[in-house]
Amino acid sequence: MVDPTALSEAAEHRRAVAALIATIRSDRERANPYIVNRLSAHVAASGAWEDLAAADDIIDWLNPDVLVADLMRSGFGTHPLPTSLAGLLPVRAVLGAATPADRATLRAIAAARLTEQHTSVQVPSSAMWALGWTRLDRAPSHVVLDLAAKTHDPDTLLSEDSRRGLAAVAAPDGRALLASFEGSRLRFWDPATAAPVGEPIAFREPIIDIAAASEPSARGVLIVAAGTDVWRLSTTSGRPIGPSSSHPERVSAIACGEGTNGQSIMATAAGTDIRLWDVATGQQLGDLRPQDSPIRALAVLRRNDTPALAVAHRDLVRVIDLSTGKARHRRWRQRQIAVGEGDIEQMSILPVASGRVLVLALVTVVSFGTLRTYDAWTGRLVDQPVSELATLDFAVGLGQLGGRALVAVAGRFGMLRVLDPVRMELLGADLIGHDGKVQAAVLLAPRQGHNLLATVGTDRTIRLWSLEEALSDRPGSQRPVPTVDIRRIRFRGVAAQIVGTRAIIGARSTRNLPPQVISDGEWTHFAGVAVILGRDGRELVAAGTDQGFVHMFDAATGAAAEQPLRVLEASLWHLARVPTRGGDMMATYGGIYGEDGWTTEGRLWNPRTRQRAGSDVGFPTELLDLGVGTAFRADERRVAVAGLAHGFACCWDLDTTRPLTRKLPIQVRSVAPVELSNGSTVLATGDVDGLVLLWNPLTGALIAKLGSHHGVVRALATVRGPDGACVVVSYGDDDTLRVWDPTTRTERHRLVLGIAVRALAAAGSRVFLAGNFGLLALDLNRDLAP
Repeated sequence: MVDPTALSEAAEHRRAVAALIATIRSDRERANPYIVNRLSAHVAASGAWEDLAAADDIIDWLNPDVLVADLMRSGFGTHPLPTSLAGLLPVRAVLGAATPADRATLRAIAAARLTEQHTSVQVPSSAMWALGWTRLDRAPSHVVLDLAAKTHDPDTLLSEDSRRGLAAVAAPDGRALLASFEGSRLRFWDPATAAPVGEPIAFREPIIDIAAASEPSARGVLIVAAGTDVWRLSTTSGRPIGPSSSHPERVSAIACGEGTNGQSIMATAAGTDIRLWDVATGQQLGDLRPQDSPIRALAVLRRNDTPALAVAHRDLVRVIDLSTGKARHRRWRQRQIAVGEGDIEQMSILPVASGRVLVLALVTVVSFGTLRTYDAWTGRLVDQPVSELATLDFAVGLGQLGGRALVAVAGRFGMLRVLDPVRMELLGADLIGHDGKVQAAVLLAPRQGHNLLATVGTDRTIRLWSLEEALSDRPGSQRPVPTVDIRRIRFRGVAAQIVGTRAIIGARSTRNLPPQVISDGEWTHFAGVAVILGRDGRELVAAGTDQGFVHMFDAATGAAAEQPLRVLEASLWHLARVPTRGGDMMATYGGIYGEDGWTTEGRLWNPRTRQRAGSDVGFPTELLDLGVGTAFRADERRVAVAGLAHGFACCWDLDTTRPLTRKLPIQVRSVAPVELSNGSTVLATGDVDGLVLLWNPLTGALIAKLGSHHGVVRALATVRGPDGACVVVSYGDDDTLRVWDPTTRTERHRLVLGIAVRALAAAGSRVFLAGNFGLLALDLNRDLAP
């Protein structure tokens, strides 16, 4: 029966929503702080999200953190959200630093990625950038938390290899919290609101791992391993509980679980030693006898009432019986699981039906990662090893949901998938979002009936996925897992190649092994982009992929213009438009990894005939072998810049085929020609130190420093503003698009997009961004005059 009081309250809130929307529309620039911070609470209380979506012009004037928190509490994962509001979630981490006008641009990009089509998100004329068109892979709705902005000073960049991890923690007040770490700093988050809890916590040493136990005696306790110490941390105060527990060597692994009589125990490993502790008291319970090789991972498991410990070494897993009291007085019974050839990179456990427990081992042979599943009590391989996404880089057991055992797996490019290892089925949608490797994943339940999957990756973001949406039983959402048996193959080398949309792994072995189709998912990674003239004279956007294809799109509309052109039998890294005596050509450069390392190749193509161009077009083939960054005219000379693939840049005169300059004294990652207001053309470069510099392309002399990014400058382009003046657009590892005035040598604008862009190109006032996310066009729609 419907509560009439609740209906009356909802109606009151809905009337308040209408009144507040009308008020803020009357003067958005001086909006009442109550409206900015409380309007979304009234919307949540009345369920009037469609009403707010209809008022698209005022969404970006509201407090984005509060708005996203109210969306998380009342809408995300429970019912579909309007597209204009769902676009807030993937860009939540960057909205706070953006102006209201730029927030509309960010929402438009995110909404296009959610729907794979143009959306109704309107970008005001006051925005620096407007969304032109998109060719994006569809990403399921999810929320992004930015580690770079929330856990440490963004000026201090950590490498992709820095450790990052997650743990689900039960707080004393009953809330489900998420703990994350990066480098030496740790932070708590409330997954119900996507908001940080408290301030970051700093440790003296880099954090190795974190873990939490679910037993009542250990509620609110997080275990943190840093250096040689293991700390018990209170989730309430963020402070240590008692002194730390120390090992003589650096800790390599920790794990928590239930011991005897419901006791919460912690296992820690350093070198070949293992120690057991009581989580509630911090008292050491005992030591296991030294193992015969260094320990890589630990996991606590149970069989009925019998606790056990899974210990992963380089090439085997031992399951040790912990059924008696003090560890030091026990003669341990143990089973060994030998994984055969290969190294264990990750190990986790997964309880399944009928009391069975699976041991999941991610094993690599050369660079070929596979998931192997074993019965913890018999040591037998449950099924063939699973290899998804060309090669696995991540695999972890999540637990059980709705009677299904769930495992999260991911490949090198960050695409995440959930599979059932018992039925050998892939479940639901491909979770596309991370722009790098996935490093950890954990299951959360912030409220009853709602489950989230939290992931963290080398792109320095945490992403919260609605598991119910990700595992939705739509047609084709459940499919068999491709498997390949490599247990008895002695590898001499492995080479990867993409054919169409299928990733092929070829292996040289002592016996014949046919190529295996590892992934047949539709996902395009654009690595290079250039604007060229098509056969009919139209400007086309040529986008090169990791599969060695160049896709052609109409620069004005984004529509596919021609069939993809296969330019390399390898991954494409660089793409450039170059002037030749025979007209504009397209230079391509890429490589493939094989038995003898990387083999690189550069080619020149005629985009009008779709054929390779020969030496008669007046282009030195040696530049192709270096990787051409750009080509342009300066003082009536045809100039090419080559060497980006090798970290240096040198300018060549294409008419004499001789170098104009020596190598520029920087490690260059991106280049672009810039036409100044006096009619001269200079060269802009972006380097590994984040600097954006201007050079004389004919002499190699440094002209000016425009500014810098935090991290490598990945891409540069020159765009013409509405006033006809050229500006330099750069994109760096800080996921920020910056606009520079080369005449005044000042930064005019910045927009934090939060996506990893690999290449830029421009035509007029439109700039094209390419990366693992796909391809999108942004229009410069505001005069850049001071």
